[in-house]
Amino acid sequence: MAREKNSIDEKKKIQDAQNKRLEEKNKVLDILDGKYNGEIKHDLVEKILLYLEQDGKSLYSGRPIDLNNLLVNQQAYEVDHIIPYSISLDDSRNNKVLVYADENQ
Repeated sequence: MAREKNSIDEKKKIQDAQNKRLEEKNKVLDILDGKYNGEIKHDLVEKILLYLEQDGKSLYSGRPIDLNNLLVNQQAYEVDHIIPYSISLDDSRNNKVLVYADENQ
């Protein structure tokens, strides 16, 4: 029946999304292996994923972002909403960029 097909399709979507998040997490853990000894928090994982998506560059200035500096000095970089959250209510990674803190002021 159509309902069963929708249920199967929905389960597949959820499974695919979970697999993608697991792959991303493993990629971040591989990057951090031996380079970072602190607690791995969500904001650091998000910054690293944005770093990878942006080819290691700030999208505002195009300046390269040093991954080692990002791990040591996380306050030097900020995650900014492309369209302000107060307007879009979109807190997904699709609406975020990693930039230098001074560019975001």
